[in-house]
Amino acid sequence: MNFNAIEVKEQQNKKPRKVKKELNNITKTYPIAGVTDKGYIKIKYQKAYLYLCIFETKKYDLFYLSDSEYDKVSQNYWNLHRNYLHCYKEVYMKFPEENKLQQDYFSYKIQESNNEGHLDALQFELDKLQRIEKNYSKMSSYPMIFGETEQELEDNIELITRLTQNVFSFEQVSLTTSIKILNLMNNTRESLPSSYELAEEEDRDLSFVKATQPIGGISFKNEAFNRHGDKYSACIQLVSKPTRFANFWINDLSSIEDTITIFDYGVDEGNDYGTVTSNSIEELLVNRRRASSQAEKDDIDTEIDLLRNLHMDILRNGEQVKNVFIRLYVSATTQIELEEKVQLISKKLELKGFTGRVGLNEQKDEYLAMFLPYQYQTSFKSQRKGLEFPSELLGIGVGFNQTSLCDPCGRYFGVTRSGGLTYFDMWHKDSIRMSYNMFLAGTMGSGKSTILKAILEDNWYKGNLIRGFAVNKEFDKLLVKRNGIKLSLDGTNGSINILQVYPSVTKEVDGREVVDVEQSFARHLSLLNVKLSLYKPDSSDDMLETFSVVCHDFYVEKGLWKNDNVDITNLEPEEYPLLEELLEYVYTLRNKEKDEFYLNIYNRIYSSLNHMVTTYPTIFNQHSSLRNTAEEQLVFFDLENLIDMDDNVFDVQFFSGLTLINSDLMANGQREKYANDNNLKHWFDIRRSVVIIDECHNTLNIDKPKAVKAVAKYMSEGRKFFMGIINATQFVERMFPNVSNVSDQSIARSGDTLKELVGLSQYKILLKQSDTSLSYIQKIFGKTYTEEELEMMPYFRTHKDTGSEGILSILGQENLHLSFQFTEEEIARYDGGA
Repeated sequence: MNFNAIEVKEQQNKKPRKVKKELNNITKTYPIAGVTDKGYIKIKYQKAYLYLCIFETKKYDLFYLSDSEYDKVSQNYWNLHRNYLHCYKEVYMKFPEENKLQQDYFSYKIQESNNEGHLDALQFELDKLQRIEKNYSKMSSYPMIFGETEQELEDNIELITRLTQNVFSFEQVSLTTSIKILNLMNNTRESLPSSYELAEEEDRDLSFVKATQPIGGISFKNEAFNRHGDKYSACIQLVSKPTRFANFWINDLSSIEDTITIFDYGVDEGNDYGTVTSNSIEELLVNRRRASSQAEKDDIDTEIDLLRNLHMDILRNGEQVKNVFIRLYVSATTQIELEEKVQLISKKLELKGFTGRVGLNEQKDEYLAMFLPYQYQTSFKSQRKGLEFPSELLGIGVGFNQTSLCDPCGRYFGVTRSGGLTYFDMWHKDSIRMSYNMFLAGTMGSGKSTILKAILEDNWYKGNLIRGFAVNKEFDKLLVKRNGIKLSLDGTNGSINILQVYPSVTKEVDGREVVDVEQSFARHLSLLNVKLSLYKPDSSDDMLETFSVVCHDFYVEKGLWKNDNVDITNLEPEEYPLLEELLEYVYTLRNKEKDEFYLNIYNRIYSSLNHMVTTYPTIFNQHSSLRNTAEEQLVFFDLENLIDMDDNVFDVQFFSGLTLINSDLMANGQREKYANDNNLKHWFDIRRSVVIIDECHNTLNIDKPKAVKAVAKYMSEGRKFFMGIINATQFVERMFPNVSNVSDQSIARSGDTLKELVGLSQYKILLKQSDTSLSYIQKIFGKTYTEEELEMMPYFRTHKDTGSEGILSILGQENLHLSFQFTEEEIARYDGGA
């Protein structure tokens, strides 16, 4: 076959011409003309071309801002309108939930897991995410700016980014999000395609337009509404406004159900508003003199005061008056339904002090206004100008009220009060969130235990190590379901030999993390001293120093230390001596001792150890029931029966459990740190470790300074080794009593260390609190919570259908007010009532 270059060239030219012709036909009705490589949207209106960029912003829970936060937010929004004098648009609409990042993460974990239980749970979470994405829409807001050229657009982007960087942080949306936004402005959610693929080169613009245009076309034949392929739509434009405005009035307008609300801002450069306001004041003064009633005079006085204030702001403070088109777009599947909606929404607007009208034979212009900037809309056949608003009035009206949390590896935890969803991952790391500890508090029935179990399970199916302390049977059902181990520290179900030496310290040798046997043994001796001091609180320093030497020599005597053939950190449980053997060794030393000073010390050591062995043999004189708990994923220590025993017994056993946990988790953490530092593992595959201390006021309080100090140490050091500790209690005051008048300095120091536990917590979750707790919360948590937030805590509700209300506080970020929500299946599994 002969190659005809001329024919090929003609065919190549035909394709761009065909594409251009099709684009020209579409843009006669739909002004979107394509997209640039940078994601800027091309607009064609009549013979003019311009560019559009869509942003998303940082959102706030507007109605519970502190006074200082309100000032910051409203003043920045005021500053935006006063200094950004180009055309600017805000679109408020319901937007389908997106959790692709989370779905991708759970899909990855499913692919990598070979644990059947994990797989079932991961699939359950993935299915939940997919249901949410399919069915949920949230109120969203999208600022849009324009430019006659790409360069002008980028100059405007630079300006508006600078004006908002510290408060609203404008960021350009992704191309996919741009497509979805434009599509939803034209069509119903049900018609949204599941995915978008744009063609390359000359077909790219056309494929973008086709991906966003009205499906089935659009007709403007009716004088009062438009007919789309799958819906009817109408536009209500506001033509008058009230004289008084509440804070966040823009949010109030944009929250009307079943609407897309669009604000178009512009500046009338032909108006000298200083002169205009001056003339208006003079006219009102004339009208006041002619007024026939006092009521009429009072109304005029109100208008005069407003205009005088505006006049002074314009002259002295550079106040800017903005012209604003406010439109509410309404759609329905039938004409009758549309008319009913328009009537209902118009009544709602009247109650808010606004007047809205559906312009006859203006629906095409109103449709085009969705995409065009303010200056182009003033040339419509209606020749309208927008309502006039001082920038300060716009400032107090700010409407960015859609808080949410979207951790890429997060599971769904609930919905914020403003309708945003919460995907929370306690291991998320960024420039603000750098550690993994948590404090959780809530009264009985507030959902505390359910949230704890959800966090436990979230770590379980991700493969992380989980350790915990429980003072009741709260976790028993879930432990059985998830193949966990429960050790009763009273010796009835499992035991810990306090003389077993754990590999608690590692070191780097030839680029690898190995057990530092010498330092592990030294740490073990130090912990034995702590345990003796817990059991015998009046132990003197001389007694403890001697006990440390005795224990060292005892291990040497047993052939377990100073023996090159023995790794003291890696023996079978039965190879470690029991406490009764140490007691015999001390007995021998005592009988040989002639020095009265040391004889007295040996007697005291012997007395303490003998009391432990004879009074609590099942607790202190047994071999550890497990050789190595380090590879067990889920282990809980039961403290229930210990609560009724003497405090010294409880304290020693809690500390023993804490020691074992630290050994297990530090060994894991050091391995994972090495793997992460040397890029040997994907971030998703790092095995983290979490410790859950439920009802922590039993174990961490001013009477247990050593336990408090140890937990504080683990919390401060654990971050480097992917460890997090969760302290949970019912009443804050149980854990943080007032110690200001305490004379015992050790108790006072313990109180200060307890406060450190809060400071070391990246996350704080407060559910319903009692009235008596509020003063403690304010004192302990400082400025974490506003007065408004504190006042609402006693009124938080819990219901199986709506969830548990609470506040998630993330250090360095705004608080999230949300309802923690769980499925019926989860509630049954957690045996909770949230």
